[in-house]
Amino acid sequence: MQRLAVSVLLAVTLGVMPVASALAEPPVEQELKALGPLIGDWPPAIKTAEQRSAVTKRYQRLKARLDADVAAHSDDLKPRLQRATLEHMGHNIDLGGSFEAAVGDYKYVIEHHNNDVPAILGLARLYVNANPAYADRAKNLYLAAQCYYGKEPLEEAQRGLFFAYYYKGELPAAKERAIYLTKRWPGNEGYRRLNSAVDAVLARSNGPANIAADPSLDTCKGNR
Repeated sequence: MQRLAVSVLLAVTLGVMPVASALAEPPVEQELKALGPLIGDWPPAIKTAEQRSAVTKRYQRLKARLDADVAAHSDDLKPRLQRATLEHMGHNIDLGGSFEAAVGDYKYVIEHHNNDVPAILGLARLYVNANPAYADRAKNLYLAAQCYYGKEPLEEAQRGLFFAYYYKGELPAAKERAIYLTKRWPGNEGYRRLNSAVDAVLARSNGPANIAADPSLDTCKGNR
């Protein structure tokens, strides 16, 4: 017992406690969930320069961990998707190179597991929020996500399709998605606001629109 106590004391003194050090790091998923409310969406919920600095440092620490995980486990798609999720957050706070890095990691996961719905949705969300020029890519990804998910409506995919059609300027298709969203999830006030917003734009456009009064689930042909 005395030798063990001396060994532990020596290890603490020399700073060589790798197991304890590893346990001190919170799990990656926990860190991602903690960052999510702050930088998981655009615009980010950052109010001050000090908060931004603290979040950026936390981001960089987690990014270094995930870089090491991906390098050490190149055949494991989980850390790659986690890193894509984090890089996506980095894009939301305008960290240089984050957009390209997130696209690369999302695509890597999809190429190696082509029915990975979370990766497809992540890339679609990145595109649809980045620039209207990417709206068509986002639309195809949202349709693919719904296709792989099955015949039950996937809310994020159906919501994303509204924005993809809207940014593409396909207002009748956007209106149909808004109608579908309000009927399928009637308790969501946000969907009624989307419906009203697209109505206002349609009212200013030229010519009548051919819009289905009861649109069906928008998915790939195989799931109709």
